[in-house]
Amino acid sequence: MRNYKNFICYILDIKENTLDNVLTKSKYHTFKVPKRSGGYRKISAPDDRLKWVQEKLNNYITKKYEFLECQYGFVKGKSIVDNAKVHNKAKYILNIDLKDFFPSIHFGRVRGIFMSEPFNLPNYVATTLSKIACYHNELPQGSPCSPTISNIVCYSLDKQLLNLSEKYDFNYTRYADDITLSSNRPFPKEIVTRTQDNYVIIGNRLRSIIEKQGFTINEKKTNYSWNNERKEVTGLIVNEKVNIKKVYLKQLRALLNRCEKDGLYSIALYYFKKEKDYNCSSNKRDNLILEIRKVIEGRLNFIAMVRGNEDLVYQKYLKQYLDILHQENIYSVNIKKKIFDDGFYDDVYDEEYY
Repeated sequence: MRNYKNFICYILDIKENTLDNVLTKSKYHTFKVPKRSGGYRKISAPDDRLKWVQEKLNNYITKKYEFLECQYGFVKGKSIVDNAKVHNKAKYILNIDLKDFFPSIHFGRVRGIFMSEPFNLPNYVATTLSKIACYHNELPQGSPCSPTISNIVCYSLDKQLLNLSEKYDFNYTRYADDITLSSNRPFPKEIVTRTQDNYVIIGNRLRSIIEKQGFTINEKKTNYSWNNERKEVTGLIVNEKVNIKKVYLKQLRALLNRCEKDGLYSIALYYFKKEKDYNCSSNKRDNLILEIRKVIEGRLNFIAMVRGNEDLVYQKYLKQYLDILHQENIYSVNIKKKIFDDGFYDDVYDEEYY
Protein backbone atom coordinates (compact mmCIF):
# COMPACT_ATOMS: atom_id res chain seq x y z
CA MET A 1 0.00 0.00 0.00
CA ARG A 2 2.87 2.36 0.78
CA ASN A 3 4.21 1.97 -2.76
CA TYR A 4 0.74 2.63 -4.14
CA LYS A 5 0.43 5.84 -2.11
CA ASN A 6 3.82 6.97 -3.34
CA PHE A 7 2.73 6.25 -6.90
CA ILE A 8 -0.48 8.29 -6.48
CA CYS A 9 1.50 11.21 -5.05
CA TYR A 10 3.93 10.90 -7.94
CA ILE A 11 1.35 10.98 -10.74
CA LEU A 12 -0.57 13.83 -9.08
CA ASP A 13 2.60 15.68 -8.05
CA ILE A 14 1.45 16.16 -4.45
CA LYS A 15 2.82 15.35 -0.99
CA GLU A 16 1.63 12.36 1.00
CA ASN A 17 0.19 14.46 3.83
CA THR A 18 -1.81 16.40 1.22
CA LEU A 19 -3.26 13.14 -0.08
CA ASP A 20 -4.14 12.01 3.45
CA ASN A 21 -5.81 15.33 4.27
CA VAL A 22 -7.82 15.33 1.05
CA LEU A 23 -9.10 11.80 1.69
CA THR A 24 -10.03 12.42 5.34
CA LYS A 25 -10.77 16.12 5.83
CA SER A 26 -12.00 17.57 2.54
CA LYS A 27 -15.43 19.15 2.35
CA TYR A 28 -17.90 20.28 -0.31
CA HIS A 29 -20.21 23.27 -0.37
CA THR A 30 -23.46 22.22 -2.01
CA PHE A 31 -25.95 24.74 -3.36
CA LYS A 32 -28.53 25.14 -6.11
CA VAL A 33 -28.48 27.51 -9.06
CA PRO A 34 -31.37 28.27 -11.44
CA LYS A 35 -31.42 26.70 -14.89
CA ARG A 36 -32.38 28.75 -17.93
CA SER A 37 -34.93 26.06 -18.80
CA GLY A 38 -36.46 26.08 -15.31
CA GLY A 39 -35.75 24.22 -12.10
CA TYR A 40 -32.39 24.08 -10.38
CA ARG A 41 -28.99 22.53 -10.89
CA LYS A 42 -27.18 21.13 -7.84
CA ILE A 43 -23.58 22.28 -7.57
CA SER A 44 -21.14 20.59 -5.18
CA ALA A 45 -18.06 22.79 -4.96
CA PRO A 46 -14.95 21.27 -3.33
CA ASP A 47 -12.88 23.20 -0.80
CA ASP A 48 -9.71 24.87 -2.09
CA ARG A 49 -7.34 22.05 -1.17
CA LEU A 50 -9.47 19.33 -2.74
CA LYS A 51 -10.11 21.48 -5.82
CA TRP A 52 -6.36 21.89 -6.27
CA VAL A 53 -5.80 18.12 -6.10
CA GLN A 54 -8.74 17.51 -8.48
CA GLU A 55 -7.10 19.90 -10.94
CA LYS A 56 -3.94 17.81 -10.64
CA LEU A 57 -6.01 14.68 -11.33
CA ASN A 58 -7.63 16.37 -14.31
CA ASN A 59 -4.21 17.22 -15.75
CA TYR A 60 -3.13 13.60 -15.37
CA ILE A 61 -6.16 12.07 -17.07
CA THR A 62 -6.29 14.70 -19.83
CA LYS A 63 -2.75 13.81 -20.88
CA LYS A 64 -3.68 10.13 -20.99
CA TYR A 65 -7.02 10.40 -22.82
CA GLU A 66 -7.58 11.22 -26.49
CA PHE A 67 -10.97 12.85 -27.02
CA LEU A 68 -13.26 11.63 -29.77
CA GLU A 69 -14.04 14.01 -32.61
CA CYS A 70 -17.75 13.98 -31.71
CA GLN A 71 -17.08 15.14 -28.13
CA TYR A 72 -17.41 18.93 -27.87
CA GLY A 73 -18.19 19.60 -24.22
CA PHE A 74 -15.31 20.36 -21.86
CA VAL A 75 -12.72 19.86 -24.61
CA LYS A 76 -9.98 22.48 -24.94
CA GLY A 77 -10.30 24.42 -28.18
CA LYS A 78 -13.96 23.46 -28.72
CA SER A 79 -17.13 25.37 -27.89
CA ILE A 80 -20.89 25.21 -28.36
CA VAL A 81 -20.34 27.22 -31.54
CA ASP A 82 -18.11 24.48 -32.98
CA ASN A 83 -20.69 21.92 -31.93
CA ALA A 84 -23.52 23.84 -33.61
CA LYS A 85 -21.57 24.33 -36.85
CA VAL A 86 -21.57 20.57 -37.44
CA HIS A 87 -25.37 20.68 -37.78
CA ASN A 88 -25.79 24.07 -39.45
CA LYS A 89 -28.38 24.14 -42.28
CA ALA A 90 -29.37 20.52 -41.72
CA LYS A 91 -32.98 19.80 -42.70
CA TYR A 92 -33.65 17.38 -39.84
CA ILE A 93 -32.27 17.79 -36.32
CA LEU A 94 -32.87 15.59 -33.28
CA ASN A 95 -31.92 16.93 -29.84
CA ILE A 96 -31.76 14.59 -26.85
CA ASP A 97 -31.00 15.57 -23.26
CA LEU A 98 -29.51 13.03 -20.86
CA LYS A 99 -31.29 13.28 -17.52
CA ASP A 100 -29.19 13.77 -14.35
CA PHE A 101 -26.01 13.43 -16.37
CA PHE A 102 -23.32 13.80 -13.69
CA PRO A 103 -25.22 12.03 -10.86
CA SER A 104 -25.79 9.03 -13.15
CA ILE A 105 -22.02 8.50 -13.28
CA HIS A 106 -21.43 6.67 -10.01
CA PHE A 107 -18.30 5.68 -8.10
CA GLY A 108 -18.09 2.20 -9.64
CA ARG A 109 -18.12 3.57 -13.18
CA VAL A 110 -15.36 6.04 -12.36
CA ARG A 111 -13.21 3.36 -10.74
CA GLY A 112 -13.83 1.15 -13.75
CA ILE A 113 -12.37 3.68 -16.18
CA PHE A 114 -9.23 4.05 -14.07
CA MET A 115 -8.76 0.27 -14.16
CA SER A 116 -9.23 0.15 -17.95
CA GLU A 117 -7.42 1.54 -20.98
CA PRO A 118 -5.63 3.89 -21.21
CA PHE A 119 -4.92 3.99 -17.45
CA ASN A 120 -4.76 0.31 -16.40
CA LEU A 121 -4.29 1.25 -12.73
CA PRO A 122 -4.32 -1.26 -9.84
CA ASN A 123 -7.47 -1.52 -7.76
CA TYR A 124 -6.12 0.49 -4.78
CA VAL A 125 -4.91 3.35 -6.99
CA ALA A 126 -8.13 3.39 -9.04
CA THR A 127 -10.21 3.38 -5.86
CA THR A 128 -8.23 6.22 -4.31
CA LEU A 129 -8.46 8.39 -7.43
CA SER A 130 -12.20 7.70 -7.56
CA LYS A 131 -12.54 8.85 -3.95
CA ILE A 132 -10.83 12.10 -4.94
CA ALA A 133 -13.14 12.52 -7.94
CA CYS A 134 -16.49 11.45 -6.44
CA TYR A 135 -18.77 12.81 -3.74
CA HIS A 136 -21.62 10.81 -2.17
CA ASN A 137 -20.93 7.95 -4.59
CA GLU A 138 -21.38 10.07 -7.73
CA LEU A 139 -19.55 12.49 -9.97
CA PRO A 140 -20.20 15.98 -8.55
CA GLN A 141 -21.03 18.92 -10.76
CA GLY A 142 -18.56 21.51 -9.51
CA SER A 143 -15.37 19.47 -9.52
CA PRO A 144 -12.71 20.46 -12.10
CA CYS A 145 -12.13 16.82 -13.04
CA SER A 146 -15.79 15.78 -13.45
CA PRO A 147 -16.17 17.07 -17.05
CA THR A 148 -13.16 15.16 -18.37
CA ILE A 149 -14.14 11.99 -16.51
CA SER A 150 -17.67 12.23 -17.93
CA ASN A 151 -16.25 12.26 -21.47
CA ILE A 152 -14.21 9.15 -20.76
CA VAL A 153 -17.23 7.38 -19.28
CA CYS A 154 -19.16 8.29 -22.44
CA TYR A 155 -16.51 6.87 -24.78
CA SER A 156 -18.48 3.66 -25.44
CA LEU A 157 -21.75 5.59 -25.89
CA ASP A 158 -20.13 7.97 -28.36
CA LYS A 159 -18.44 5.18 -30.33
CA GLN A 160 -21.70 3.27 -30.71
CA LEU A 161 -23.60 6.37 -31.81
CA LEU A 162 -20.82 7.25 -34.26
CA ASN A 163 -21.14 3.76 -35.75
CA LEU A 164 -24.90 4.25 -35.95
CA SER A 165 -24.39 7.60 -37.69
CA GLU A 166 -22.23 5.94 -40.33
CA LYS A 167 -24.83 3.25 -40.93
CA TYR A 168 -27.74 5.67 -41.34
CA ASP A 169 -25.74 8.60 -42.76
CA PHE A 170 -26.31 11.34 -40.19
CA ASN A 171 -24.10 13.69 -38.14
CA TYR A 172 -23.60 13.05 -34.43
CA THR A 173 -22.13 15.22 -31.65
CA ARG A 174 -22.43 15.36 -27.89
CA TYR A 175 -21.90 18.42 -25.72
CA ALA A 176 -21.99 17.14 -22.12
CA ASP A 177 -25.59 15.91 -21.65
CA ASP A 178 -26.80 17.30 -25.00
CA ILE A 179 -26.88 14.79 -27.86
CA THR A 180 -27.51 16.09 -31.38
CA LEU A 181 -28.18 14.14 -34.56
CA SER A 182 -28.73 15.85 -37.90
CA SER A 183 -29.42 14.82 -41.48
CA ASN A 184 -30.72 16.18 -44.77
CA ARG A 185 -33.31 13.44 -44.97
CA PRO A 186 -35.80 12.03 -42.46
CA PHE A 187 -34.43 9.69 -39.81
CA PRO A 188 -35.55 6.03 -39.98
CA LYS A 189 -37.97 4.78 -37.35
CA GLU A 190 -35.10 2.95 -35.60
CA ILE A 191 -33.82 6.43 -34.69
CA VAL A 192 -36.89 8.63 -34.20
CA THR A 193 -40.44 9.30 -35.38
CA ARG A 194 -42.78 12.23 -34.86
CA THR A 195 -46.53 11.73 -34.66
CA GLN A 196 -49.12 13.97 -36.28
CA ASP A 197 -49.63 15.77 -32.98
CA ASN A 198 -45.84 16.41 -32.87
CA TYR A 199 -45.06 13.88 -30.17
CA VAL A 200 -41.46 12.66 -30.54
CA ILE A 201 -40.77 8.93 -30.12
CA ILE A 202 -37.15 7.83 -29.85
CA GLY A 203 -36.57 4.64 -31.85
CA ASN A 204 -35.73 1.38 -30.11
CA ARG A 205 -32.26 1.17 -31.64
CA LEU A 206 -31.19 4.60 -30.44
CA ARG A 207 -32.89 4.27 -27.06
CA SER A 208 -31.31 0.89 -26.42
CA ILE A 209 -27.79 2.22 -26.97
CA ILE A 210 -28.31 5.16 -24.61
CA GLU A 211 -30.01 3.21 -21.84
CA LYS A 212 -27.58 0.28 -21.95
CA GLN A 213 -24.81 2.80 -21.25
CA GLY A 214 -26.52 3.74 -17.99
CA PHE A 215 -28.17 7.00 -19.09
CA THR A 216 -31.80 8.10 -19.14
CA ILE A 217 -33.40 10.20 -21.87
CA ASN A 218 -35.13 13.34 -20.63
CA GLU A 219 -38.30 13.02 -22.68
CA LYS A 220 -39.42 16.58 -21.89
CA LYS A 221 -36.32 18.04 -23.55
CA THR A 222 -36.33 15.81 -26.61
CA ASN A 223 -36.95 17.74 -29.82
CA TYR A 224 -37.15 16.68 -33.47
CA SER A 225 -37.33 19.61 -35.90
CA TRP A 226 -37.52 19.64 -39.67
CA ASN A 227 -38.44 21.59 -42.82
CA ASN A 228 -38.73 25.34 -42.12
CA GLU A 229 -39.04 25.04 -38.34
CA ARG A 230 -36.57 26.89 -36.16
CA LYS A 231 -33.68 24.57 -35.41
CA GLU A 232 -31.49 24.79 -32.32
CA VAL A 233 -28.31 23.07 -31.20
CA THR A 234 -27.12 23.66 -27.62
CA GLY A 235 -29.15 26.86 -27.47
CA LEU A 236 -27.94 28.32 -30.78
CA ILE A 237 -29.98 28.80 -33.96
CA VAL A 238 -28.66 26.80 -36.94
CA ASN A 239 -31.18 27.40 -39.73
CA GLU A 240 -28.94 29.55 -41.95
CA LYS A 241 -25.92 30.42 -39.83
CA VAL A 242 -25.00 29.76 -36.23
CA ASN A 243 -26.65 32.56 -34.31
CA ILE A 244 -27.98 33.66 -30.93
CA LYS A 245 -31.67 33.69 -30.03
CA LYS A 246 -33.26 37.13 -30.32
CA VAL A 247 -34.59 36.87 -26.76
CA TYR A 248 -31.01 36.62 -25.46
CA LEU A 249 -30.10 39.91 -27.13
CA LYS A 250 -33.31 41.57 -25.90
CA GLN A 251 -32.57 40.50 -22.33
CA LEU A 252 -29.07 41.96 -22.45
CA ARG A 253 -30.41 45.19 -23.96
CA ALA A 254 -33.00 45.44 -21.16
CA LEU A 255 -30.34 44.76 -18.53
CA LEU A 256 -28.01 47.42 -19.92
CA ASN A 257 -30.81 49.98 -20.21
CA ARG A 258 -31.81 49.48 -16.59
CA CYS A 259 -28.20 49.66 -15.40
CA GLU A 260 -27.79 52.87 -17.38
CA LYS A 261 -30.90 54.34 -15.77
CA ASP A 262 -30.70 53.07 -12.17
CA GLY A 263 -27.04 52.13 -11.68
CA LEU A 264 -25.24 48.82 -11.36
CA TYR A 265 -25.80 48.47 -7.62
CA SER A 266 -29.59 48.96 -7.73
CA ILE A 267 -29.97 46.52 -10.59
CA ALA A 268 -27.70 43.99 -8.86
CA LEU A 269 -29.96 44.10 -5.80
CA TYR A 270 -32.98 43.41 -8.01
CA TYR A 271 -31.26 40.84 -10.24
CA PHE A 272 -29.95 38.71 -7.39
CA LYS A 273 -33.15 39.20 -5.36
CA LYS A 274 -31.40 40.96 -2.47
CA GLU A 275 -33.32 43.13 -0.03
CA LYS A 276 -32.61 46.78 -0.62
CA ASP A 277 -30.21 47.89 2.09
CA TYR A 278 -28.90 51.41 1.78
CA ASN A 279 -26.66 50.80 4.82
CA CYS A 280 -24.94 47.94 3.03
CA SER A 281 -21.19 47.95 3.65
CA SER A 282 -18.98 49.20 0.85
CA ASN A 283 -17.43 45.74 0.58
CA LYS A 284 -20.82 44.03 0.04
CA ARG A 285 -21.81 46.78 -2.36
CA ASP A 286 -18.63 46.29 -4.40
CA ASN A 287 -19.16 42.52 -4.47
CA LEU A 288 -22.70 42.92 -5.79
CA ILE A 289 -21.52 45.31 -8.48
CA LEU A 290 -18.79 42.85 -9.41
CA GLU A 291 -21.35 40.04 -9.73
CA ILE A 292 -23.64 42.00 -12.05
CA ARG A 293 -20.60 42.98 -14.10
CA LYS A 294 -19.73 39.30 -14.46
CA VAL A 295 -23.22 38.66 -15.81
CA ILE A 296 -23.00 41.48 -18.35
CA GLU A 297 -19.43 40.71 -19.41
CA GLY A 298 -20.26 37.03 -19.71
CA ARG A 299 -23.13 37.79 -22.06
CA LEU A 300 -21.03 40.22 -24.09
CA ASN A 301 -18.32 37.59 -24.35
CA PHE A 302 -20.88 35.03 -25.49
CA ILE A 303 -22.17 37.32 -28.26
CA ALA A 304 -18.61 38.00 -29.42
CA MET A 305 -17.83 34.28 -29.45
CA VAL A 306 -20.87 33.44 -31.59
CA ARG A 307 -21.19 36.48 -33.83
CA GLY A 308 -17.63 37.83 -33.83
CA ASN A 309 -15.98 40.91 -32.33
CA GLU A 310 -16.92 43.07 -35.33
CA ASP A 311 -20.65 42.36 -35.06
CA LEU A 312 -22.56 45.66 -34.93
CA VAL A 313 -24.94 44.55 -32.19
CA TYR A 314 -22.02 43.42 -30.05
CA GLN A 315 -20.17 46.69 -30.65
CA LYS A 316 -23.28 48.67 -29.69
CA TYR A 317 -23.83 46.79 -26.43
CA LEU A 318 -20.12 46.88 -25.58
CA LYS A 319 -20.04 50.68 -26.01
CA GLN A 320 -23.13 51.03 -23.83
CA TYR A 321 -21.53 48.90 -21.12
CA LEU A 322 -18.28 50.88 -21.24
CA ASP A 323 -20.28 54.09 -20.92
CA ILE A 324 -22.03 52.69 -17.83
CA LEU A 325 -18.68 51.86 -16.23
CA HIS A 326 -17.35 55.31 -17.07
CA GLN A 327 -20.50 56.85 -15.60
CA GLU A 328 -19.84 55.00 -12.33
CA ASN A 329 -16.13 55.85 -12.29
CA ILE A 330 -15.02 52.23 -12.68
CA TYR A 331 -14.03 52.50 -16.30
CA SER A 332 -10.82 50.68 -17.22
CA VAL A 333 -8.90 50.88 -20.46
CA ASN A 334 -8.32 47.12 -20.13
CA ILE A 335 -11.99 46.19 -19.90
CA LYS A 336 -12.24 45.08 -23.54
CA LYS A 337 -9.31 42.72 -23.10
CA LYS A 338 -10.80 41.43 -19.85
CA ILE A 339 -14.10 40.58 -21.55
CA PHE A 340 -12.29 38.58 -24.22
CA ASP A 341 -9.89 36.88 -21.81
CA ASP A 342 -12.45 35.79 -19.22
CA GLY A 343 -13.38 32.82 -21.38
CA PHE A 344 -16.74 31.20 -21.97
CA TYR A 345 -19.82 32.62 -20.29
CA ASP A 346 -21.14 31.19 -17.03
CA ASP A 347 -24.81 30.26 -17.29
CA VAL A 348 -25.31 30.13 -13.51
CA TYR A 349 -27.16 33.47 -13.62
CA ASP A 350 -28.23 33.17 -17.23
CA GLU A 351 -31.95 33.18 -16.50
CA GLU A 352 -34.63 35.49 -17.85
CA TYR A 353 -34.22 39.00 -16.58
CA TYR A 354 -37.87 39.96 -16.67
